[in-house]
Amino acid sequence: MMVGIVLTYPIFMRIVAQKMQPKRLEMARLGNLLLKREDLEDDHRHIIKMMLADAFDAKPVIMLVCVFPVFAFKGLRKHTSTPSTSISLNIATDMKRFKTLQLVSLFAANPLFSIILLIEIMIIAAIFTPIAILTGNSDDINLTQMANSALIRSELALRHREFA
Repeated sequence: MMVGIVLTYPIFMRIVAQKMQPKRLEMARLGNLLLKREDLEDDHRHIIKMMLADAFDAKPVIMLVCVFPVFAFKGLRKHTSTPSTSISLNIATDMKRFKTLQLVSLFAANPLFSIILLIEIMIIAAIFTPIAILTGNSDDINLTQMANSALIRSELALRHREFA
């Protein structure tokens, strides 16, 4: 059975990559359009470049599986997000779409750990949702935003260590 899994997983990865290619191309196009905007802040520009560079890398999903619970628990106590200042609604909408497409691209790069991450998110949601409802903080829980925030913060921390 293990041999079957080892032999079929690369085929499965190839199929997923082919199916996700249009979304990946849309992400690259949107990222490049955002980078060309003159009103984009440097923090956002840096994040977009980093996310474009990592779009086909399997390591960020592995990292996200490790750090997401920590950021999710921190997010329950205090709402955390990616670096932001007041940005136009147009840029905010494009950034949200870009981040979603980047997560899709990362999931295609590492389907196994993506499944593990989705299970982890379901478990955390099952824990957080009742707590949030009981404490009156249910509007503050956005697991997709927490995942994006955790991914970006962990990538920034990793890159800081690499270049330090």
